[in-house]
Amino acid sequence: VDRLLSRRGDHNLVLNTNKTKELRVEYRRNRSDIQPLFINGDRVEQVGSFKFLGVTLKEDLTWDAHIAALVKRAQQRLDYLRLLRKQQLNEKLRSFDTFINKVPPKDWKRFMRLLKLTDNEIDSAEKSSQYGNEQHYQMLRTWLDKNGQAATLSVLLDVLSSMDLKGIAEEVTSALISQHFYVYEE
Repeated sequence: VDRLLSRRGDHNLVLNTNKTKELRVEYRRNRSDIQPLFINGDRVEQVGSFKFLGVTLKEDLTWDAHIAALVKRAQQRLDYLRLLRKQQLNEKLRSFDTFINKVPPKDWKRFMRLLKLTDNEIDSAEKSSQYGNEQHYQMLRTWLDKNGQAATLSVLLDVLSSMDLKGIAEEVTSALISQHFYVYEE
């Protein structure tokens, strides 16, 4: 350690003792009592495991702590992917393009009001972008966030039909079926 300290001075390096950890690896059954390590008068923290370059090292050099951390991280990511698949969020968001392209711009506000969006929510979506398609997407996204699992393609299609836009509802349904976003329900 003394050699390291003298070399760091030669190369203008600073040793941060707050970030420095001591991990002792010893194979003997009778562990000897080793004095704590001090650098510049500060005691270096002694740890049983330490993460270095993405690998968790343990004092007994086993892999169980590293594997447990990898498994935990993988489970968190898989749970998130399962949740996305369960809600089929990606397909709903991609299906919004069909509605945006087929529903006439003059009918969008009425469409959104029938989906129970408030005028403030509609205005906020309109102010979010200068482009009509992006505004319509934001309105649908607000509706989706507001209604969660109750926000289904069937609800959107039913509202279109109730607006005397049955022809457009049929066009949207056909497009969604051909894109495999929707299965026709009788």
